[in-house]
Amino acid sequence: MQHFLIIDDIALIRMVTRKMILKHYPDAIFGEAENEVQAMDLLQKNQFDIIILDLNMPNSKPTPIIEFVNQHRPSASIIILTSVEEGYGTMDYYQMGVKGYVHKSRQGAELITAINTVVAGGVFKSDTLLGFLNQTQFFRPVFYPRGREKA
Repeated sequence: MQHFLIIDDIALIRMVTRKMILKHYPDAIFGEAENEVQAMDLLQKNQFDIIILDLNMPNSKPTPIIEFVNQHRPSASIIILTSVEEGYGTMDYYQMGVKGYVHKSRQGAELITAINTVVAGGVFKSDTLLGFLNQTQFFRPVFYPRGREKA
């Protein structure tokens, strides 16, 4: 039985996410929060296996939630579910310990895959993110050590 916390300011998104998860995890137990304050309160009082976190919520930031989970609930896994497209900043979240990043437009196709990957102990990276990373690897700036000239 998996315990999920869905953090999103839009009730319809929380409902759709919950219903989607229940199709694949019928015994799942849910907590829901619409902002950082509610999320922190639930995280302090409860244990969750998977946290579905939106990045854009009024008067809320994802970083304190991620840091709290890393410090106080290290067995929990965070999957970001957001309308923010994958890009350079996405990898910052992975470096902070996030286990998955799903764009809301691909929620139906990717969220359960991301959850299954995380439950199995892996890290989910979408095909879109992998394509972005492959495309941009050739455009990274090159730094030369001091005293060494460019050839």
